Amino acid sequence: MQASTLIENVSSDSIAEENAFLPKASPRRILVYVESDEDIAFWRHILHAYESSEMEFDIQTPTKKGKQKAIKKRREAIHLNVGPFLIVCVDSDYDYLLPEHTPDSKLVNSDPYIFQTYSYAMENLQCYGESLHAVCVQATKHDKRVIDLKEFIRTFSKIIYPLFLWNLHFRKNNDQTFTISNFCEIIKLNDKIDLANQCAIAIEGLKSRVDTKIASLEKTHPLAQDEINNIAVALDKMGVNEDSAYLFIQGHTLKDNVVLMVLNPVCQILIADKFEQIKNNSQHKTQEENDRNYYKSQKQDISIVLSSNTEYKNCFLYKKIKADLDNYVGKFNKPE
Repeated sequence: MQASTLIENVSSDSIAEENAFLPKASPRRILVYVESDEDIAFWRHILHAYESSEMEFDIQTPTKKGKQKAIKKRREAIHLNVGPFLIVCVDSDYDYLLPEHTPDSKLVNSDPYIFQTYSYAMENLQCYGESLHAVCVQATKHDKRVIDLKEFIRTFSKIIYPLFLWNLHFRKNNDQTFTISNFCEIIKLNDKIDLANQCAIAIEGLKSRVDTKIASLEKTHPLAQDEINNIAVALDKMGVNEDSAYLFIQGHTLKDNVVLMVLNPVCQILIADKFEQIKNNSQHKTQEENDRNYYKSQKQDISIVLSSNTEYKNCFLYKKIKADLDNYVGKFNKPE
Protein backbone atom coordinates (compact mmCIF):
# COMPACT_ATOMS: atom_id res chain seq x y z
CA MET A 1 0.00 0.00 0.00
CA GLN A 2 1.39 3.39 -0.99
CA ALA A 3 1.46 5.68 2.01
CA SER A 4 0.09 9.19 1.80
CA THR A 5 2.66 11.82 2.71
CA LEU A 6 0.21 14.71 3.02
CA ILE A 7 -0.05 15.33 6.71
CA GLU A 8 -3.29 17.25 6.29
CA ASN A 9 -4.99 13.96 5.46
CA VAL A 10 -3.19 11.54 7.76
CA SER A 11 -4.13 10.44 11.26
CA SER A 12 -4.01 7.25 13.25
CA ASP A 13 -7.67 6.69 12.44
CA SER A 14 -7.12 7.11 8.70
CA ILE A 15 -4.28 4.57 8.76
CA ALA A 16 -6.52 2.19 10.73
CA GLU A 17 -9.18 2.55 8.03
CA GLU A 18 -6.62 1.74 5.33
CA ASN A 19 -5.58 -1.35 7.28
CA ALA A 20 -9.17 -2.55 7.31
CA PHE A 21 -8.93 -3.18 3.56
CA LEU A 22 -5.83 -5.39 3.85
CA PRO A 23 -6.17 -9.20 3.73
CA LYS A 24 -6.98 -10.52 7.20
CA ALA A 25 -3.66 -12.36 7.54
CA SER A 26 -1.58 -9.31 6.59
CA PRO A 27 0.43 -7.43 9.21
CA ARG A 28 -1.08 -4.13 10.29
CA ARG A 29 0.80 -1.14 8.90
CA ILE A 30 2.01 1.40 11.45
CA LEU A 31 3.00 4.76 9.96
CA VAL A 32 6.03 6.27 11.70
CA TYR A 33 6.95 9.89 11.23
CA VAL A 34 10.48 11.07 12.02
CA GLU A 35 12.00 14.53 11.77
CA SER A 36 14.30 14.09 8.76
CA ASP A 37 15.73 11.55 6.35
CA GLU A 38 18.78 11.18 8.60
CA ASP A 39 16.56 9.69 11.31
CA ILE A 40 15.00 6.94 9.21
CA ALA A 41 17.83 4.40 9.45
CA PHE A 42 18.30 5.04 13.17
CA TRP A 43 14.66 4.33 14.01
CA ARG A 44 14.42 1.51 11.46
CA HIS A 45 17.13 -0.38 13.34
CA ILE A 46 15.27 0.02 16.63
CA LEU A 47 11.76 -0.63 15.35
CA HIS A 48 12.66 -3.61 13.18
CA ALA A 49 12.98 -5.81 16.27
CA TYR A 50 9.28 -5.26 16.97
CA GLU A 51 7.97 -6.21 13.55
CA SER A 52 6.03 -9.44 13.34
CA SER A 53 3.26 -11.15 11.43
CA GLU A 54 0.90 -8.74 13.18
CA MET A 55 2.59 -5.39 12.65
CA GLU A 56 5.12 -3.65 10.43
CA PHE A 57 6.45 -0.11 10.43
CA ASP A 58 6.52 2.33 7.54
CA ILE A 59 8.97 5.10 8.46
CA GLN A 60 8.66 8.41 6.65
CA THR A 61 9.30 12.13 6.95
CA PRO A 62 6.01 14.04 6.82
CA THR A 63 5.47 16.58 4.06
CA LYS A 64 2.87 19.25 3.56
CA LYS A 65 0.84 19.73 0.41
CA GLY A 66 2.82 21.76 -2.09
CA LYS A 67 6.16 20.96 -0.48
CA GLN A 68 8.70 18.52 -1.85
CA LYS A 69 11.08 18.46 1.07
CA ALA A 70 10.58 16.77 4.42
CA ILE A 71 9.37 18.80 7.35
CA LYS A 72 12.37 18.97 9.62
CA LYS A 73 10.86 21.11 12.31
CA ARG A 74 10.41 18.86 15.28
CA ARG A 75 7.47 20.82 16.61
CA GLU A 76 5.31 20.06 13.58
CA ALA A 77 6.02 16.34 13.94
CA ILE A 78 4.93 16.07 17.56
CA HIS A 79 1.62 17.82 16.86
CA LEU A 80 0.42 15.27 14.33
CA ASN A 81 -2.71 13.18 14.97
CA VAL A 82 -0.88 10.31 16.60
CA GLY A 83 -2.39 7.09 17.90
CA PRO A 84 -1.93 3.30 17.68
CA PHE A 85 -1.46 3.38 13.90
CA LEU A 86 0.49 6.65 13.65
CA ILE A 87 3.48 7.21 15.92
CA VAL A 88 6.19 9.86 15.97
CA CYS A 89 9.87 9.36 16.87
CA VAL A 90 11.93 12.42 17.71
CA ASP A 91 15.17 13.60 19.27
CA SER A 92 14.64 14.69 22.86
CA ASP A 93 16.62 17.93 22.74
CA TYR A 94 16.23 19.28 26.30
CA ASP A 95 12.62 18.11 26.72
CA TYR A 96 13.57 14.98 28.68
CA LEU A 97 15.74 16.99 31.07
CA LEU A 98 13.20 19.80 31.49
CA PRO A 99 9.88 17.94 31.14
CA GLU A 100 7.71 20.80 32.38
CA HIS A 101 9.51 23.59 30.54
CA THR A 102 7.07 24.08 27.66
CA PRO A 103 3.77 22.58 26.44
CA ASP A 104 5.80 20.70 23.82
CA SER A 105 8.07 19.30 26.53
CA LYS A 106 5.05 18.03 28.43
CA LEU A 107 3.64 16.49 25.25
CA VAL A 108 6.82 14.64 24.33
CA ASN A 109 7.11 13.21 27.83
CA SER A 110 3.46 12.21 28.26
CA ASP A 111 2.04 11.06 24.93
CA PRO A 112 2.37 7.25 24.62
CA TYR A 113 2.57 7.54 20.83
CA ILE A 114 5.52 9.95 20.78
CA PHE A 115 8.86 8.20 21.25
CA GLN A 116 12.05 10.05 22.07
CA THR A 117 15.77 9.30 22.08
CA TYR A 118 16.13 10.53 25.70
CA SER A 119 19.63 11.58 24.69
CA TYR A 120 19.73 15.06 23.14
CA ALA A 121 19.73 13.44 19.69
CA MET A 122 20.43 10.17 17.93
CA GLU A 123 24.04 11.30 17.37
CA ASN A 124 24.68 11.10 21.11
CA LEU A 125 23.76 7.42 21.17
CA GLN A 126 25.87 6.81 18.08
CA CYS A 127 28.77 8.36 20.04
CA TYR A 128 28.20 6.10 23.05
CA GLY A 129 31.61 5.87 24.70
CA GLU A 130 31.74 2.11 25.11
CA SER A 131 31.19 1.61 21.38
CA LEU A 132 33.83 3.94 19.94
CA HIS A 133 36.66 1.43 19.78
CA ALA A 134 34.41 -0.96 17.85
CA VAL A 135 33.55 1.88 15.46
CA CYS A 136 37.25 2.42 14.73
CA VAL A 137 37.73 -1.32 14.19
CA GLN A 138 34.82 -1.38 11.76
CA ALA A 139 36.26 1.55 9.81
CA THR A 140 39.89 0.41 9.68
CA LYS A 141 39.67 -3.39 10.10
CA HIS A 142 42.34 -3.00 12.74
CA ASP A 143 41.87 -3.84 16.43
CA LYS A 144 44.79 -1.92 17.89
CA ARG A 145 43.90 0.49 20.73
CA VAL A 146 45.59 3.82 20.07
CA ILE A 147 44.01 5.53 23.09
CA ASP A 148 41.37 4.61 25.64
CA LEU A 149 38.36 6.15 23.91
CA LYS A 150 35.96 5.21 26.68
CA GLU A 151 38.13 7.03 29.22
CA PHE A 152 38.50 10.02 26.89
CA ILE A 153 34.72 10.43 26.66
CA ARG A 154 34.38 10.03 30.42
CA THR A 155 37.00 12.73 31.00
CA PHE A 156 35.35 15.06 28.49
CA SER A 157 31.97 14.50 30.13
CA LYS A 158 33.26 15.23 33.63
CA ILE A 159 34.86 18.48 32.54
CA ILE A 160 31.80 19.87 30.77
CA TYR A 161 29.26 18.70 33.37
CA PRO A 162 29.30 21.77 35.68
CA LEU A 163 29.01 24.15 32.72
CA PHE A 164 26.24 21.97 31.30
CA LEU A 165 24.30 22.57 34.54
CA TRP A 166 24.70 26.31 34.10
CA ASN A 167 23.35 26.04 30.56
CA LEU A 168 20.30 24.14 31.81
CA HIS A 169 19.77 26.74 34.51
CA PHE A 170 19.51 29.51 31.94
CA ARG A 171 17.41 27.37 29.60
CA LYS A 172 14.99 26.59 32.42
CA ASN A 173 14.59 30.29 33.15
CA ASN A 174 14.34 31.32 29.48
CA ASP A 175 17.41 33.47 29.99
CA GLN A 176 19.60 34.15 26.95
CA THR A 177 22.68 34.99 29.04
CA PHE A 178 24.29 31.63 28.27
CA THR A 179 22.61 29.82 25.38
CA ILE A 180 23.19 26.33 24.06
CA SER A 181 25.14 27.88 21.17
CA ASN A 182 27.40 29.65 23.66
CA PHE A 183 27.88 26.38 25.53
CA CYS A 184 28.71 24.45 22.37
CA GLU A 185 31.35 26.96 21.30
CA ILE A 186 33.19 26.45 24.57
CA ILE A 187 33.14 22.65 24.59
CA LYS A 188 34.36 22.14 21.02
CA LEU A 189 37.84 20.66 20.83
CA ASN A 190 39.91 23.40 19.25
CA ASP A 191 43.38 22.42 20.45
CA LYS A 192 45.87 19.90 19.12
CA ILE A 193 44.78 16.27 19.40
CA ASP A 194 47.92 14.71 20.88
CA LEU A 195 47.04 11.03 20.90
CA ALA A 196 50.38 10.06 22.39
CA ASN A 197 49.33 11.82 25.61
CA GLN A 198 45.66 10.82 25.69
CA CYS A 199 44.65 14.18 24.12
CA ALA A 200 46.11 16.05 27.11
CA ILE A 201 46.52 19.37 25.28
CA ALA A 202 42.93 19.37 24.02
CA ILE A 203 41.63 18.30 27.44
CA GLU A 204 43.60 21.03 29.22
CA GLY A 205 42.35 23.64 26.76
CA LEU A 206 38.77 22.47 27.26
CA LYS A 207 39.08 22.59 31.05
CA SER A 208 40.59 26.05 30.93
CA ARG A 209 37.71 27.40 28.81
CA VAL A 210 35.09 25.72 31.01
CA ASP A 211 36.66 26.93 34.27
CA THR A 212 36.99 30.47 32.93
CA LYS A 213 33.34 30.61 31.88
CA ILE A 214 32.09 29.14 35.16
CA ALA A 215 34.10 31.71 37.12
CA SER A 216 32.56 34.47 35.02
CA LEU A 217 29.02 33.17 35.51
CA GLU A 218 29.51 32.73 39.23
CA LYS A 219 30.63 36.35 39.45
CA THR A 220 27.68 37.74 37.49
CA HIS A 221 25.04 35.35 38.89
CA PRO A 222 26.03 34.68 42.52
CA LEU A 223 22.52 33.62 43.53
CA ALA A 224 22.17 30.89 40.88
CA GLN A 225 24.12 28.16 42.65
CA ASP A 226 21.24 26.93 44.80
CA GLU A 227 19.04 26.29 41.78
CA ILE A 228 21.94 24.70 39.90
CA ASN A 229 22.44 22.33 42.83
CA ASN A 230 18.74 21.47 42.72
CA ILE A 231 18.97 20.81 38.98
CA ALA A 232 21.92 18.48 39.59
CA VAL A 233 19.95 16.52 42.21
CA ALA A 234 16.94 16.19 39.90
CA LEU A 235 19.10 15.13 36.96
CA ASP A 236 20.94 12.54 39.00
CA LYS A 237 17.66 10.75 39.60
CA MET A 238 17.28 10.58 35.80
CA GLY A 239 20.72 9.06 35.33
CA VAL A 240 22.30 12.35 34.27
CA ASN A 241 25.63 12.90 35.99
CA GLU A 242 29.20 13.84 35.21
CA ASP A 243 29.86 10.50 33.49
CA SER A 244 26.79 10.64 31.25
CA ALA A 245 26.51 14.39 30.59
CA TYR A 246 27.92 14.00 27.07
CA LEU A 247 24.77 12.11 26.07
CA PHE A 248 22.68 15.22 26.68
CA ILE A 249 24.60 17.95 24.89
CA GLN A 250 23.87 19.01 21.33
CA GLY A 251 24.38 15.90 19.19
CA HIS A 252 26.05 17.45 16.16
CA THR A 253 28.54 19.28 18.35
CA LEU A 254 29.43 16.07 20.17
CA LYS A 255 29.81 14.12 16.94
CA ASP A 256 31.52 16.63 14.65
CA ASN A 257 33.49 18.79 17.07
CA VAL A 258 34.46 16.30 19.76
CA VAL A 259 34.27 12.63 18.84
CA LEU A 260 35.31 12.84 15.19
CA MET A 261 38.07 15.27 16.12
CA VAL A 262 39.62 12.32 17.97
CA LEU A 263 38.46 9.39 15.84
CA ASN A 264 39.84 10.83 12.62
CA PRO A 265 43.49 10.92 13.78
CA VAL A 266 43.02 7.59 15.58
CA CYS A 267 41.94 6.00 12.31
CA GLN A 268 44.77 7.65 10.41
CA ILE A 269 47.24 5.95 12.75
CA LEU A 270 45.45 2.61 12.45
CA ILE A 271 45.40 2.78 8.66
CA ALA A 272 49.09 3.70 8.50
CA ASP A 273 49.89 0.84 10.86
CA LYS A 274 47.89 -1.56 8.72
CA PHE A 275 49.77 -0.50 5.60
CA GLU A 276 53.04 -1.08 7.46
CA GLN A 277 51.86 -4.57 8.42
CA ILE A 278 51.02 -5.30 4.80
CA LYS A 279 54.46 -4.13 3.70
CA ASN A 280 56.24 -6.23 6.31
CA ASN A 281 54.21 -9.35 5.57
CA SER A 282 54.48 -9.21 1.79
CA GLN A 283 56.96 -11.45 0.01
CA HIS A 284 57.16 -9.24 -3.07
CA LYS A 285 55.91 -5.94 -4.46
CA THR A 286 53.02 -7.46 -6.38
CA GLN A 287 51.63 -9.07 -3.26
CA GLU A 288 52.06 -5.84 -1.33
CA GLU A 289 50.25 -3.85 -4.01
CA ASN A 290 47.41 -6.38 -4.20
CA ASP A 291 47.03 -6.49 -0.42
CA ARG A 292 47.11 -2.71 -0.18
CA ASN A 293 44.44 -2.36 -2.83
CA TYR A 294 42.27 -4.97 -1.14
CA TYR A 295 42.61 -3.21 2.19
CA LYS A 296 41.73 0.12 0.61
CA SER A 297 38.54 -1.44 -0.73
CA GLN A 298 37.63 -2.78 2.72
CA LYS A 299 38.29 0.19 5.00
CA GLN A 300 35.50 2.70 5.49
CA ASP A 301 35.16 6.38 6.24
CA ILE A 302 34.96 6.80 10.01
CA SER A 303 32.22 9.46 9.85
CA ILE A 304 30.01 7.12 7.83
CA VAL A 305 30.61 4.23 10.21
CA LEU A 306 29.88 6.45 13.21
CA SER A 307 26.63 7.63 11.63
CA SER A 308 25.59 3.99 11.25
CA ASN A 309 26.71 2.89 14.70
CA THR A 310 24.15 0.73 16.50
CA GLU A 311 26.34 -0.51 19.36
CA TYR A 312 24.55 1.51 22.02
CA LYS A 313 22.31 -1.26 23.32
CA ASN A 314 24.03 -1.25 26.72
CA CYS A 315 23.29 2.44 27.22
CA PHE A 316 20.65 3.07 29.87
CA LEU A 317 18.87 5.49 27.54
CA TYR A 318 18.37 2.80 24.91
CA LYS A 319 16.78 0.68 27.60
CA LYS A 320 14.31 3.52 28.25
CA ILE A 321 13.45 3.66 24.55
CA LYS A 322 12.96 -0.10 24.54
CA ALA A 323 10.71 0.04 27.62
CA ASP A 324 8.48 2.61 25.89
CA LEU A 325 8.25 0.49 22.76
CA ASP A 326 7.65 -2.69 24.75
CA ASN A 327 4.70 -0.99 26.42
CA TYR A 328 3.31 0.29 23.11
CA VAL A 329 3.62 -3.04 21.30
CA GLY A 330 2.22 -4.91 24.28
CA LYS A 331 -0.96 -2.80 24.10
CA PHE A 332 -1.27 -2.98 20.34
CA ASN A 333 -4.28 -5.04 19.29
CA LYS A 334 -4.54 -6.30 15.74
CA PRO A 335 -7.87 -5.17 14.27
CA GLU A 336 -10.25 -7.88 13.20
